[in-house]
Amino acid sequence: MNTPDILFEHPNNHVDNTGNRSSTDKSWAAKVPPTTKSQLRIHTRFIPDGRVLADWSALFPERSDDILRRSQPSFQPNPRAAWKLDTEADMETYFCQEIVAPVLSKYTQYPPVTLQCKVDRGGVIVDYHFVWKDRIVLIGEIKRNLIRVATLLDGTFEKKSDQVKLLKELRGYAIEVTIQGP
Repeated sequence: MNTPDILFEHPNNHVDNTGNRSSTDKSWAAKVPPTTKSQLRIHTRFIPDGRVLADWSALFPERSDDILRRSQPSFQPNPRAAWKLDTEADMETYFCQEIVAPVLSKYTQYPPVTLQCKVDRGGVIVDYHFVWKDRIVLIGEIKRNLIRVATLLDGTFEKKSDQVKLLKELRGYAIEVTIQGP
């Protein structure tokens, strides 16, 4: 069945997350300035019943082409018993099938967006680039259980070295993409 608002839906397949954690110790990220609480803007929030309300408007606000995009056919990924997320490769497969495939189905036109993986940019390798007209519009980096949602939401991340390192790495990727271009 065609799913017009698949961009607002959460994946349906069950996930068995083993809890293994990635680390982030990229040597090049050490010289990136840290992100401060006053610089971090988080639009996702928890609502009282425990659900997460993801607000993408800061990233991609609604535009007139969204009506055209929603008219493009898209379908939920095939059902499966469960995803076992143990390694980064497991997470990459999950991400590509459960997140990227439905999203890119809405970006075949209006505008067409493509995906590039593991692009080396002068020694800095970003896992995913989403590209429109030779411009990188979004980057993605796979990390296992490294984001501490509560510390980001309540602003205490500056006291957690793993979160400081993660944000420096993510900021470094963004700086690298901005400086070097596609």
